[in-house]
Amino acid sequence: MAEMWRPIPGYDGFYEISNFGEVRSWRRGGGNHEPDRRAEEPHLIAPHYRIRPGKKNSLEIALYSDGRKGRPIPVKNLMRDIWMKGTIPGMYVTFVDGDAKNCALHNLRYADQREASKARTLGQRKPVLKCTADGEVIRIYKSAVEAAKKEFLTASGIRNRIKRKAVIDGIYFKHDR
Repeated sequence: MAEMWRPIPGYDGFYEISNFGEVRSWRRGGGNHEPDRRAEEPHLIAPHYRIRPGKKNSLEIALYSDGRKGRPIPVKNLMRDIWMKGTIPGMYVTFVDGDAKNCALHNLRYADQREASKARTLGQRKPVLKCTADGEVIRIYKSAVEAAKKEFLTASGIRNRIKRKAVIDGIYFKHDR
């Protein structure tokens, strides 16, 4: 698939977003240096991955308008509005692979609330390894919840053992990544 670009509305053609989720600027210089002069060649803008405990993490970009830096905008929302069908009531844009840093069009899809919450937790799961005291991996689980069910423990019990690096009866658990 070839990379294609579309202008981001409301910025007088100074910003564009590609179907790969890349954002580029046609502004000359940076910040307030000649903000309204168009450059000969565009340059890519690096987004910021914002981590918010207890909330959704997102890849965000701040765009300049009238010489002032604006509020950070989630790249996923720009992709939804420019490359997809826009906001659809009752539907949410989710990541196919669960990676919030991958805002390419082929990695985005609409989902209802139930699917969206399931997809959000899928991206947060970390595989859990069950190991012997000398480091030999006995079993691999998809998540702490799965490990808890198979080992007849609670998920919080598994997470606490991982956090404390507790070896009990010659067995310990750790995250794979």
